[in-house]
Amino acid sequence: MGPLVSVALATYNGGKYLREQIDSIYNQTYKNIEVIACDDGSNDDTEKILQEYQKRFGLRYCRNERNLGFVKNFEKAIALCKGEYIALCDQDDIWVPEKIEVLIHSLNGKKLICSDLYLINGSKEHIANSLYQYTNLKFYSDKQFERLVHSNFVVGCTVLFKSDLKKFILPFPNGIPYHDWWIAFVASTLGGIEFYERPLVYYRYHGNNNSQTGKKSVVESIMDKLVDVQKKMSSGYYEDKLRWLENISDWGYFTIEQKRYIQQMKIMYEHILTKRMPVRAAIIAIKNRKFILPRRGPFKQFIFTFGILFAGILRAFAKKKVHVTASEAW
Repeated sequence: MGPLVSVALATYNGGKYLREQIDSIYNQTYKNIEVIACDDGSNDDTEKILQEYQKRFGLRYCRNERNLGFVKNFEKAIALCKGEYIALCDQDDIWVPEKIEVLIHSLNGKKLICSDLYLINGSKEHIANSLYQYTNLKFYSDKQFERLVHSNFVVGCTVLFKSDLKKFILPFPNGIPYHDWWIAFVASTLGGIEFYERPLVYYRYHGNNNSQTGKKSVVESIMDKLVDVQKKMSSGYYEDKLRWLENISDWGYFTIEQKRYIQQMKIMYEHILTKRMPVRAAIIAIKNRKFILPRRGPFKQFIFTFGILFAGILRAFAKKKVHVTASEAW
């Protein structure tokens, strides 16, 4: 039959699409599964649907007494999982029937595996054959730790990982922006992450499909970067980044080199926030530009550094503080 796979499902007012998602789980070609659902205080018919599948298939669910937010809700669901493998699950997607079976057999000795996704809209109309191509997201096989310090390239609803990761990822550090980012980040330090290129999830895309065309002049690119840095000053973005790095820096399983890299990034953000002319921050950014801005060409990477050099001046224009949530900032 194969080892038990736990599916950690976090729900909140997801009744509209929830049946399709749960049906796609119980219709998997891999049958030895348990579904653990944690509901974050829904006020629609989500709980009724979970009760229905509890009676039909033995789905296990709990309802939070207070709203925890999606990150802590996933943390709770993962903690309740008993399987040898754990798969993360959103409430509004659809899994292809062989998703779990394919991922288990494609781990290649890694702790965690993820895949590409099909994109559909709310009416299940096809948008694209690859989320990674559609959103210009890229999976990286090299330097995963350094890249994940800055941004996530692992989509949570595609993830399957070995349950022995639980002792390393739980409890989640305070203030982490995304649950999947933290899990991927830890996995990158403990054997790495595998990627399966074929899409295994139909992902309901709710974003605005805006695109920009045309080339910008050097002056326009520089001005855009200066405005971008100033907006981040105003929003508290850099303060949030520094705080998140501080929250994870005491995690006990980093290598000396990894601790040194995190310390370098902390220095960069501290200098951006405090120095009139943060030269050292700019030097750190130049050295690590391929990790900080991996999807930009060399020119735009250097423009980013140019913006940092003028951070002290831009702070003077960043008078209005508007807090940005973790999910918006990352």
